Amino acid sequence: IFVGIFLAFFVCTITMPMKQLVTDFSIHLESVITLTKPNYQPEHFLGILGNNLLVVVGVFFLSVLYRIGGATLVLSWNAAMWATIFSYFVGMQSMGEGASIVSASSFLLAVFPHTLLEAIAYIVAAISGILLMRNFVRNTVDSATMKPVGILFLVAILFVLIGSIAETTWAPSALRWLG
Repeated sequence: IFVGIFLAFFVCTITMPMKQLVTDFSIHLESVITLTKPNYQPEHFLGILGNNLLVVVGVFFLSVLYRIGGATLVLSWNAAMWATIFSYFVGMQSMGEGASIVSASSFLLAVFPHTLLEAIAYIVAAISGILLMRNFVRNTVDSATMKPVGILFLVAILFVLIGSIAETTWAPSALRWLG
């Protein structure tokens, strides 16, 4: 579902004129609208990590409260956000030279590693929250059933940590290298 939503939003937004994209998706773009390219920098690590940890915690709690509905809501929102923001930056990079497949491919190559790691973290956090609620519903809350919940949540945090490192090291290096 996540990949499908991401691709649907990406295809729709990448084909829009930039003015329409900015107008129609202003809520998605408010944090990046003044940038012409992503501002991934090592000094932003703690802010990026903090934001990504908030998303993990949000996915976890919404998955506990609403099970698959909560997970679907947050994962769908993130897929739509990423697709729209990526389309915006690809469009900004290709301004003046037309829609460039090379520009789009370069950008996606630079952001793919951290995006994949973050997506995995959010999905694992959702599974952890769903398992926690399942344990409560089945009245099987004990150390044997809670251990997998804790392990999955820690794995989600680990993926966010690695993703944040990639976002502040790999992404800026790749963007500079790919031009």
